[in-house]
Amino acid sequence: MAVSADAAVVELLDNSNYVDWSVLVKTYLLAQDLWDVVEGDEQEEEEEADDKFKAWREKNATALHKIQISCGREASSLIRNTSSAKRAWDTLAEKFKPKSDAAVVELLDSSNYVDWSVLVKTYLLAQDLWDVVEKEEEYDEDDDEEEADDKFKAWREKNATALHKIQISCGREASSRIRNTSSAKHAWDTLAGYYNYNQNKPLFDAVLSGDWNTAKEFLTLHPDAIRARLPSTNDTALHKAIELEHEHIVEGLVQLMSEEDLKLKENDGWTALALAAQRGYIEMVKCMVRKSMKILSIPNEKDNMTPILHASLNEHWDVVDSLYSVTPLQDLMPKKGPYGATLLYNFIIGMKFGIARELIQCCPQLVFTKGLFETFPMEGFLPSAFPSGTRLKFWQRWIYNCIHIERAISDIHVSVQNEGNEERNRMKITWS
Repeated sequence: MAVSADAAVVELLDNSNYVDWSVLVKTYLLAQDLWDVVEGDEQEEEEEADDKFKAWREKNATALHKIQISCGREASSLIRNTSSAKRAWDTLAEKFKPKSDAAVVELLDSSNYVDWSVLVKTYLLAQDLWDVVEKEEEYDEDDDEEEADDKFKAWREKNATALHKIQISCGREASSRIRNTSSAKHAWDTLAGYYNYNQNKPLFDAVLSGDWNTAKEFLTLHPDAIRARLPSTNDTALHKAIELEHEHIVEGLVQLMSEEDLKLKENDGWTALALAAQRGYIEMVKCMVRKSMKILSIPNEKDNMTPILHASLNEHWDVVDSLYSVTPLQDLMPKKGPYGATLLYNFIIGMKFGIARELIQCCPQLVFTKGLFETFPMEGFLPSAFPSGTRLKFWQRWIYNCIHIERAISDIHVSVQNEGNEERNRMKITWS
């Protein structure tokens, strides 16, 4: 909608510019001696014959007209049926004026994300709420149930407060994008991914073309862009560089990222490390692990598999060896979940018996722990895992008998022994 030549503003009122708009319109009405009809009480109908009322009516009509022609389509529809400049002004203020407890003076829209995000982040930091936006809720395995419950209640309260502040600082379109989320972090990441893309498009263009120099120059000017997302997939520049196999860009980006940045996930719940491990990009994997050990145990949200499990399932054994050498043993224990048992199962079906033996010796309990797919590790020792245990056709048996296969191990014995009166059975694993 075009701005009328008689309007008091250069930009019609919409849901993103009320503060600037109201200043301009009020200044104009003051200059024209019309502000008193907006600020004061309305005249009573019985005074219609009075000269004062006639003067008020004329000023009211002029002020109302100036307000009307300074409004956009939505704002105009709200005051279409009013005959009072004061009521029109109050109606628009109620609809478009940022709430008094909002963290910003201008609601978020497609044109003001950078300034908006700075103000909201500063507010949340000042209120000690930023931590729930910056990282996911974390639990300590050593906490007892009561302590864990107290921590969750504290987190839930802070999360709700932070989410509310973000919501009331959003315009109509932005609000619709986070309407169904209950997480302040998810709301923040969603808005950043959608509204920050245009500013950070040069970074993604440089990554797509494999131009690290241009990408680095952009990040020098806009360091926060290291966490920018693609709207459709929520990919970071690092995710995109891995997908495109731009190893030099991956190394450069990782150097500029924090440990928290490396935990970022795309829409399907993949961290950059999980993506590189699943594809077998060993140098990329090493680069990220050197930067942060904390990302080793982060599972994918859809299948709950960690990076080393993705690598082992896809038989990228060089990646598996690299990740296994730096994975803390406690992360593979049964009390940490099904990850260790699943890894052991993958070792066995992949016929990596040496490393399987090492893992069993470190943690015998894994033998009797179900993995992610409801299988015990020893189920990997099915006949089909060995050529001699598979029914072959005549010509296949002839070829197989001509092949000499060295035995990695000769026998595997798994036994359970009851040691005295101990509450639990102890396991004895022997390899010969």
